[in-house]
Order: sequence, then C-alpha cells, then structure tokens
Amino acid sequence: MFDCDAVDSERRAASMALKADVNGRALVSAAWLNENRSSVGVVDSTWHLPTEKRDAAKDHRTRRIPGSIFLDIDKVANLETDLPHMLPSAEFFRESLQALRINVGRPVVFYSANGFVGSARAWWTFRAFGLEDVYVLDGGLQAWIDSGFPLDVTEARACQSLGYSDETSATAFLKLNVPTPVIYAAQDQAEPGAETEVPTVRLRESFVRSFDDIIRNIDTQKELLVDARSPAGRFDGSVPEPRAGVPSGHAPGSLSLPFTDLYQDKNGRMKELADLRKLVEDLGIDLKSTKPIVTSCGTGVTCAITSLALFELGVNSSIYDGSWLDYVARDGPIVRS
Repeated sequence: MFDCDAVDSERRAASMALKADVNGRALVSAAWLNENRSSVGVVDSTWHLPTEKRDAAKDHRTRRIPGSIFLDIDKVANLETDLPHMLPSAEFFRESLQALRINVGRPVVFYSANGFVGSARAWWTFRAFGLEDVYVLDGGLQAWIDSGFPLDVTEARACQSLGYSDETSATAFLKLNVPTPVIYAAQDQAEPGAETEVPTVRLRESFVRSFDDIIRNIDTQKELLVDARSPAGRFDGSVPEPRAGVPSGHAPGSLSLPFTDLYQDKNGRMKELADLRKLVEDLGIDLKSTKPIVTSCGTGVTCAITSLALFELGVNSSIYDGSWLDYVARDGPIVRS
C-alpha cells in the first residue's frame, strides 16, 4: 500500500537537508543542482526586454535543463495594470502555480538563459508570497552548459491539464484575455502529477514599496533607495532609457548600483561574497546599519538581482515594484547629474 505520509516525511527531510547544505544562501551552483536535481523543482524564468525581440518561452521549448518548466513573469503577474510583470494578487499567484504544476512542497531552483534576468525576479516573487524554499542557479543556463551537464533539446509539448480548484479560477487567465498558462514538458516526459496543491499564500507587505512610499522617503530618507539600472548613465541622465519616451535620471536621494556590476564575468555569475561586500561598502552602503534598503530599476526585474546579492550578504531588502517606469509615469521628481 502506498504510504503518502511516509513520502511527505521523506520529502520534508530531504528539503531540510538541502537547506542545511546551502547554509542560508539563495545561490546554488550548477554542480549542486545536478547532484540534487531529483529532489528539487527546476524552473526557467528567463525574461528579455521587449526591444531584444526574443521569445524566452520558445527558446525554452527547444533548449532547457532536463525536467525544467517555464514560468513567464509577464503572465504570472497583475494583468490589470499597464505596467509589466507587477506582482499579482495572492490568489492569482496561487492559481498560476497550481496551473503550472509547480510543487512548492519541495525546493524550487530558478534559472535564466541570461544570467539572473528573470530568475532573481521569480525568486523574489515567491519569497514575497511567503515561499522561502527557493533558490537561484548562479550563472544560469550558461553555467549549466559550461559545467558539461546535459541539455534537453527535444521539442517540448504543452500539457493542457491545469488543475485549477474551481471554474472561476480556471477561467481567470481567459477573462483577462491572455493565453491559458501551460507547462512545457519534453515529449517523453510523463504528464505532471496531481500532487501539486499550492497552499494559500499571502503577500508580505514588507517586501514591496509603492510610489507613495518612495515620495515620502525623499523627505524622510528613512530608507536607502538603490537604483540597479545599467548602464549607470541611465541614473545620471546621460544615457537614454531603453523604452521610448521614458526620461532617464533618478529619484532624489537614491544611489546607483548597476546590476551588471554584481557579475564576476560575462556569463552572469555573481561576484564572490568578499568582492560583493567590498563593492557595496565602497559605495557607502553600511550592511550593518538598521536603515532599510529598497531596490529599484526600470520595471522591477533587474533590481531583484541587487536584492539577491544583498540577501547573499545577509541583508533583506524591499523592491519598488513599479520602479522607474511607474515613477516617471506618475511625475516623480527627477534629478540628472
């Protein structure tokens, strides 16, 4: 007879062992992922700027880490705002994970095909909703390839069994006029199991900052706003924003730390801890201070890389979800220097 309780107990024990193995850090190596692949969920959350004209989902279907699925941060989002990939409601987030068959009962490792762009945002989103057993592959897909581990290049199929809990939730995506979410699986992979019930989640408000919070902080300076846009010329106003019609510059009192400065090489691996610490402290950021840190970027994606780096250094930070696109759309004061 199949003992569900025994299986759950084994999974909990395996999860605890993995947590101890990573020693409180979020970044995992390709070697670690390969060794533990049978015990974790692997999620490709690659994202590209619209100007790059790349289709991350299409790329995933023909080139991915074996057993991984694809999560589109533009779809698992608040689809009722003009701003891209903003945090969804807790219920929409839960139902999206249910549809994508992401098993949050075991550790989840996110990766991107372009360093941390997308994977860090997915990692932060899960944590914002209270799901802490989440990690990021250092160096992303390229690190996996460079380590000599196999790729699945078989054409993937779309599994249409969604597993929503009720009819209203099942049609949520369709009502919002977006494609029904799917999980991409290799043709020889079994249909995803039904054991992916996602528990009720709640947004942790401390993870998020709004436009009003940023405006108040200009006067109070109770929090340090760190701008992750790259290159730094977007911060000082000397380089245009990648989105047409959006001015460059920065919010008064903010500090520039381009997310690309956090990388140790062109393949997008994070700097070693000692180098990260020196970089951050040389900018005047006191990691021992009780002053909260808020990160921001263009639309809330790459600043999650900065939040990830700070987490590696033992500091939790919040994210201005709307970031620069929201800030300028709402006529926030701009400094150029």
